[in-house]
Amino acid sequence: HYDSLENFVCVMSGGLKTFELYDPASASLYMYINRKEEGNGASVFDNSGSSGDGSFPLSKYAIPTRVSLSPGDCLYLPVYWYHSVESSQDRTISVNWWRMPERQKMMDLEHIFCGHSEASTAAARAKCH
Repeated sequence: HYDSLENFVCVMSGGLKTFELYDPASASLYMYINRKEEGNGASVFDNSGSSGDGSFPLSKYAIPTRVSLSPGDCLYLPVYWYHSVESSQDRTISVNWWRMPERQKMMDLEHIFCGHSEASTAAARAKCH
């Protein structure tokens, strides 16, 4: 999923939190995003390229950046970056701080996700509305 706000996450104590991060441009090309049907999720969310039925062949090109946070570490997670989070089995306490991104940043990312431009097609716009 992605968050529609910018996020700072800090691990305060306990175990690890591991993030897999996908930038918006790669995600929009390779992760079969359809915000109209799935909201802030994606039909495919791994880079194996296999959903069992072969329906997501390009997903193998969506290469994540992996980040593990230990107690005392913080991560800035930009708006619209798809991510998954896994915590270690140890009890982990973390704090998140979300904030509204700048309007121009949101508009730029909408162009990437939704294909809003002079050259955009009805199919691209339909992914968002």
